[in-house]
Amino acid sequence: METRTIIHCVRHGEAENPEGVYYGRRPGFPLNERGIRQARAAAEVLREKPLVAIYASTMERTRQTAQYIADLHPGIQVVISDLLIEAHTPFEGRSFAEIRKLEVDAYANSAPPYEQPEEILARMRRFTRLVRAQHDGEQVAAVTHGDPVAFLMLWARNRPLNSEERKRLYCGHLSRGSITTFTFETQDPDERPHVSYYSPPVVHQH
Repeated sequence: METRTIIHCVRHGEAENPEGVYYGRRPGFPLNERGIRQARAAAEVLREKPLVAIYASTMERTRQTAQYIADLHPGIQVVISDLLIEAHTPFEGRSFAEIRKLEVDAYANSAPPYEQPEEILARMRRFTRLVRAQHDGEQVAAVTHGDPVAFLMLWARNRPLNSEERKRLYCGHLSRGSITTFTFETQDPDERPHVSYYSPPVVHQH
């Protein structure tokens, strides 16, 4: 029997980052005021979805974003998953200005413990398999980070996992607070899901 399992991947809201560094997996960096509005906008979009579970990575900004979603779904507790964590790159702690000057791909020539796109995709696919096993035919939200969603989206669309394809995605997708929805129609472990994307408008406060 065919079932439809839907995973709404939410990119966290904008984080407080006054020094303009690539924070990656560094602790701290909670949502700033705009990030809170982005998280609330995403939560409003998901308010009417029949969510049965809400997941988030270990980072503070994702846990905060997930909690805004959970606030509109009484009875659901946020579950933390290491599989949703931010990509691990050698740029953590460096300023964005410095990184731009380097003009180098974050994944180029990086050795363990840093991640490659294939490794990020592998853990994201592990996450989707766990969700499909535990929540067959249901809908969940998963609050994560830009690159994990990007590589999952590239795989779903059967696109190469390279820096050019990744950069192209960021031109029209993956804004903070956006929702990328992956719809699985069967339990085939190799099924590539249908992908849809929505970036909720953020209400500006005066």
